Amino acid sequence: MLTSTASPWLAPLCVGTQLCGAGEVADIAPELARAGYKALELHPLQLAAMGDLTHRKRLVDAFHSGGLAIACAFVGVASDAPSTALVSGRCDMAAAVGAELVFLVPASRKSGTFEDMAAQVRQVGRHAGELGLEVAVHNHAGTYVRTVAEQLRFLEEVDRPEVGLCLDVAHLALFEDDVVGAIAQLAPHIRYLHVKDLAAVAREELQGLDGESLEGVAPLTPAYTDIGAGALDLAAMLGELARQGYRRWATIEIETLRRATFLEQARENAAQFALLIEPMQEREVRA
Repeated sequence: MLTSTASPWLAPLCVGTQLCGAGEVADIAPELARAGYKALELHPLQLAAMGDLTHRKRLVDAFHSGGLAIACAFVGVASDAPSTALVSGRCDMAAAVGAELVFLVPASRKSGTFEDMAAQVRQVGRHAGELGLEVAVHNHAGTYVRTVAEQLRFLEEVDRPEVGLCLDVAHLALFEDDVVGAIAQLAPHIRYLHVKDLAAVAREELQGLDGESLEGVAPLTPAYTDIGAGALDLAAMLGELARQGYRRWATIEIETLRRATFLEQARENAAQFALLIEPMQEREVRA
């Protein structure tokens, strides 16, 4: 009889562009599309370049003509009234350029109480909802949103229908031993996905850092590495996401430049990602 070998992988591929200026992203958009990417994740660096309406239109047209949608925008960290206003303003720009959703990083644990930080995210969620955007909260070292329990509690405290999770598998692996089991628990709340690998020494390095702030964990950034260059069982993680029916954007984050150019590194990550999901492509075999 005919049977499927695995749950199919249905999430389209997106690329994070935090290491590129807006003009460079526009120039390499066709090459990114040829590498397998379907969309861009924009960052404040690009959003800041889009203040002039004519220039904004030229950039967005270049992205689209190159074959890329705008999936998401990173809108920053909301910790107090000024930063929350800035994040909300970036939500306005994200909506203006046609992003489907935004993601934010919760503020450092040292910035205020759990309730205070959730209140800032709640305010952003309310504003984004009025714009027709969803908000994905990024699980991140140094914040109140690290473990499975913390993520679920934070979403419960925020209590907004447009707010869910931006699941970063590498950050999750810093705090959960059973990452596949953790993904199964978080699956109903995942609106957006960050994929990258993690160096084997990352947990040990984290122990020597100030884990109570974003600034304190910043030295860990080089441990977030290219797909296939770290120690994570990404195939098992992606397999569980497929089994849970995840089909929204899968974004490859590139946080440090390890190749001669961003485009070269993005191509290599896309190729490694394709190898990971190949066994999960929807097909039928004779059993």
